[in-house]
Amino acid sequence: MGALTDRAVSPISGVTERRLEAAQQMFDIESVASKLTYLSPILAQTSLPRVEPDENLPFYKCENGNVATTIVRGTLRNPYTKQFELQGYPYGTKPRLMLMFLCTLVTLTRKKEIYLGDTLAEFQRRLGIKQSTGGETGSLRPTKEQLMRLAASHLQLFCSDGIRHSMIHPAPMMRRFDFWLPNGLHEASRWDGMITIGDEVFECLMDGNMPLRTEAISALRNSPLRLDVYSWLAFRLWRIRKSPMKALPWSTLQNQFGEGYIRPRDFRRGFREALVDVKRVYPEARFEFDANDELVLYRSRPPVPQKYVDVVQRVLVFPPK
Repeated sequence: MGALTDRAVSPISGVTERRLEAAQQMFDIESVASKLTYLSPILAQTSLPRVEPDENLPFYKCENGNVATTIVRGTLRNPYTKQFELQGYPYGTKPRLMLMFLCTLVTLTRKKEIYLGDTLAEFQRRLGIKQSTGGETGSLRPTKEQLMRLAASHLQLFCSDGIRHSMIHPAPMMRRFDFWLPNGLHEASRWDGMITIGDEVFECLMDGNMPLRTEAISALRNSPLRLDVYSWLAFRLWRIRKSPMKALPWSTLQNQFGEGYIRPRDFRRGFREALVDVKRVYPEARFEFDANDELVLYRSRPPVPQKYVDVVQRVLVFPPK
C-alpha cells in the first residue's frame, strides 16, 4: 500500500511556506464552504465509476449527450521500494467528494494550489466525513487509496454544441502532489498535504462551476448514485427552456446512471429511491413519471439562489478594496 511521490522522502524548502499560506486561505473560506460546494458542469453531467471497474479496462468512459469524460489509470512511485506502481481507478463516493472539494477551493481562491490539511484525518473532515479511524479496516486507509488513485489518473474531457467540438487532452488532474505518509498504518501523522491543479484542468474548473448545497452533499455522501443524480438535476433543471421536457425513457437513464445494476428492474427501483432522497435535499426540483412510467423534468429553481452566490463572490472571492 502507498505509492508516493519522491517528495515524501525529499521535501523541497518551499512546501512549508506554501502550506502556511494555503492554510490561512482555508481558514478564511471554510465558513463559506460549509454552506456552498462547487462542481464543474462537465462533472455534473458525467461521473466517475460508482463501483470498481475491471482493472483490465484500457480506460473508463462516461458519456451524456454532447459531453463525455474518459479516465486512464496512472502510476505513482513508492519511495520505500523505489518502484512505480499502477494505481486503480478512483470510484465510489470519496473521489466525488474530493473533486467537489477541489472545485470549491479553485472557485473560492482562484488559485491552482490547494491545501488539503495537516493530517489525513483533517482532510477527510473537510470532505464531510466526520469519523476518522485508522488501521486495516478504518476509514483513513480507503481515503488515502482513493486520493492516490485520483492523483495518478489522467482525465480527458469532451464537449460539443453540435458544431464546435472541444477536447482537453489526457493529463493528470493534479500536476503536482506534495504529501508525506508513513509506510504503515499511522495515517493520522502530519503530512504536507498540497495539490497543484494542472493548467488545462484548472481552466476547465474555473469555467462556470455551479453551486450546490453543502448540507445536501453531506446528506447524500454515502451514495455515489444519489450524489450523481443530485448534481445532474441541479445542473439540468433550471436550464430547461421548454418545460416540461420530453420524457426520458428508462434506457436513457440506465445508460447514464445504471452502472452496477444487472437487472433493469433493480435499477428502476434504485433510481426511484435515489430520486426520493434527492427531492428531500433539493425540494425545488420538479419532476414526475408520466402515464408511460417515463421521467419528465420541469424547469425548476436552482438549489442555491443566485443572489446568495453573488454575495459570496463579492465578499470572499472579489473582496472590496
